[in-house]
Amino acid sequence: MKFACAMTLLLSAPILAAQKPDTPTDTPEPGSTEAIAKATTEARFLSPWVASIPASNKVPSPEKFFGRIMGAPGELVNSEKAQEYLRALAEASPRVKFFSIGKSEEGRDIVMIAIADEAGIKNLEQLKTATATLGDPRKVDAAGAEKLIAAGRPIYYLNADYIRTRQARRNQCWNLRTDWPFPNSR
Repeated sequence: MKFACAMTLLLSAPILAAQKPDTPTDTPEPGSTEAIAKATTEARFLSPWVASIPASNKVPSPEKFFGRIMGAPGELVNSEKAQEYLRALAEASPRVKFFSIGKSEEGRDIVMIAIADEAGIKNLEQLKTATATLGDPRKVDAAGAEKLIAAGRPIYYLNADYIRTRQARRNQCWNLRTDWPFPNSR
């Protein structure tokens, strides 16, 4: 009887360990915490949300894709490589959708990704419409707005593109936007 109880505990230990609520969900990619801290001017700029890169077997991290952390001093990425990374994210995760929102003055695609939970990506058009409705107070009353807010979910939009300065220098620009609709998006 003691042997049977011991075997049951031994075999169920991995299952029980996986169900522990205090187990961290994101394990940092090895070396990412140190590299980010080294490239950050002051520790007060780091929060737990940006102090490391979560390790993943499915989604390529910026460090694995580009060979360095993003934001490293003196390191910029051109728009072609940045767009390749956004495509790789969309291919690797059902929580990311890649699309083009127009063309630049130079004829290049302006691309963007939407990042949300899987249900948010599946219902992206409905959520865009709800957000546009909330943005115009003439289209919805207070009760309707409350319903749209309750049914909504956060979606983040990220684009990577070049910006030309007056001196025709090229600078990298990563934009994180949580608003919609964008010009030329329909």
